[in-house]
Amino acid sequence: MILINASSYVNAEFEAEIGRIPPCMLPIGNKKLLQLQVDVVRKHFPNEKILLSLPEAYTLTLNEKAVIESLPIEVVTIPENLALAETILYVLNLAIDKSYQHIRIIQGDVFLPQLVDYSDCIGVSDKTRQYDWQQTKKMKENPTDWIGYFAFSSRLELIKALAISKKNFVRAIYLYQQTMPMKSVNIESYYDCSNFVHYIHARANMTTERAFNSLQIREGIVTKSSDDNTKIEAEIYWYTHIPAPLRRFTPQLIDYQQVDGQFSYSLEFLPLLPLNELYVHGLNTTEFWQHIFQLLKEFFSMANQSDVHRHIETGFAKSYAEDLYHKKTLKRLYAYADDADVDLNKAVIYDETMLGSTLEIAQDCIDKALALPNTVSVMHGDLCFSNIMYDMRGRRVKVFDPRGTDSNGNFSIFGNASYDLAKLTHSVIGMYDFIIAGRYEIIDSASGSDIRFDIDKRLEQIQQEFFAGTWVNDMTTESIMPAVVLLFLSMLPLHADRPDRQRAMLLNAYRLYKMYVMEAVTCS
Repeated sequence: MILINASSYVNAEFEAEIGRIPPCMLPIGNKKLLQLQVDVVRKHFPNEKILLSLPEAYTLTLNEKAVIESLPIEVVTIPENLALAETILYVLNLAIDKSYQHIRIIQGDVFLPQLVDYSDCIGVSDKTRQYDWQQTKKMKENPTDWIGYFAFSSRLELIKALAISKKNFVRAIYLYQQTMPMKSVNIESYYDCSNFVHYIHARANMTTERAFNSLQIREGIVTKSSDDNTKIEAEIYWYTHIPAPLRRFTPQLIDYQQVDGQFSYSLEFLPLLPLNELYVHGLNTTEFWQHIFQLLKEFFSMANQSDVHRHIETGFAKSYAEDLYHKKTLKRLYAYADDADVDLNKAVIYDETMLGSTLEIAQDCIDKALALPNTVSVMHGDLCFSNIMYDMRGRRVKVFDPRGTDSNGNFSIFGNASYDLAKLTHSVIGMYDFIIAGRYEIIDSASGSDIRFDIDKRLEQIQQEFFAGTWVNDMTTESIMPAVVLLFLSMLPLHADRPDRQRAMLLNAYRLYKMYVMEAVTCS
């Protein structure tokens, strides 16, 4: 039996950043730490039962319930304020079958890419790691640190040691060793998520990046290069040409260079979480998100007020919208239809409602999107949650990975403000990041297919706050929804390697069209 112990909450620093959650629910890329932990356990011990301990008072979100059910693992809830020794004793006495003799324990705030198969052992490392429960940090016979992995061959001896340890887990280990010697096994690779600083460094070492990008993080600097040289040049152009007042919304550009024909640039490494991970995995309050939305409105306002675009003719924004909303959408939609053998003229029924054909939906949204205000602005070009971070200490947002080109591929910092707003909205209302994280369900029935998301009351309130907002040039969230539908339609051929994701995005486009465009229903 293997216990992943996450029976307490993250510390206060974590809580301010991501909400009050158990450490195993921390986001790593598009997954929760728990998913990575279970994947490794299944790989090394495929037949072992896995138990997850959580605080008794913690209420799982719909999202978290879905993750646990998908693994699947068994959850045992632990009364609050128990010491680690008491928690383990509680599980051994009350939550597991007495037939289990071999017990392994993994702390919920550590990720071990490899597990060792010893009957009695303690995972150790020469790297510094200080647990709040580890009063005596060093093993007497081995000057190395415990990292949160333990294996015991005798459940009864472990229970005995825990019972007489007086709530002291370290003492319990020493008592257990008096009858069952334990081997200290050096673990070369492990990721410590016990506090925010360690967690950020762990994320940096496990960073997820697109196939065509390369990221190197060293000594507080992140360097980005790519097989797509033009893309990197465009991003450099954007960082070096945006007006000075907008630079407070970006990481500091340290350097850029061209070596052997390949461009790269370096930014300060910010120990912050991207908004997509907070949105999908965090439990931040509605007030937290209200503050984020206000900061983003300031970014839009600053980008629109800048004098640098005064020389740009009004027709530029109109042409930009025509290229992105009309030409690009239809081009990509036809490419998707050809590749996936989809009939764009076939009538669509979604949620028992006739929407018209996919092509008719696209044309209706194109017409409505082209009627939006044509506002020339400094434009990020890909202003979705995965490209935005929140600096809690500085109380500001930081945007990165800009596009840096106009609709014709020329280097430019300018564009149509409505496009950035559509990108932002496709993260908040469009649930794009939930699709990327696989946190959705498709319901098939005789009348068609629907897509459902794990939206709880907290998330509903956050979306309502965003939907009620008024943005640059009095654009409303409701008015931008046709453009959001077009974004999901135009993304379809970009995910040709993931037909499941394509299907989710297409159904989501139908969902958004029915809810916000066809019926023009407002959130209330």
